[in-house]
Amino acid sequence: MYRNISNMLIELFAVVLALPASQGEESTSSSRVCFRTFSGGARIYCELFENSYFTRLHPDTGEFECNDDTKKVKLPQSVWPQGSSMSRCTPELLNTLQQWSEDLKKRKDSLIQSWCKCA
Repeated sequence: MYRNISNMLIELFAVVLALPASQGEESTSSSRVCFRTFSGGARIYCELFENSYFTRLHPDTGEFECNDDTKKVKLPQSVWPQGSSMSRCTPELLNTLQQWSEDLKKRKDSLIQSWCKCA
């Protein structure tokens, strides 16, 4: 009888240990998706303003830097609401970042098309 209780306690302990780890993994995974989506838009933004690439995000302030580290770019409140965090990447934030990135891609494509009247 004591052996059964002991086995049940060990199983319960294993579940209690594994549960937070699996939840953290999901959060980390969604954080990566959010960051990848954001960095695509940030890269285009940097290119449009004559920088070659995106270097750093400051999630506390909603700012990011291009390769010219002298200036931080503030994201619009509509894209990065105050209190947003990559570690808490909600579906709403991901959707907003995707829309922002898509809008920047359309703007870039439109500019390229108008600059390069290529046949």
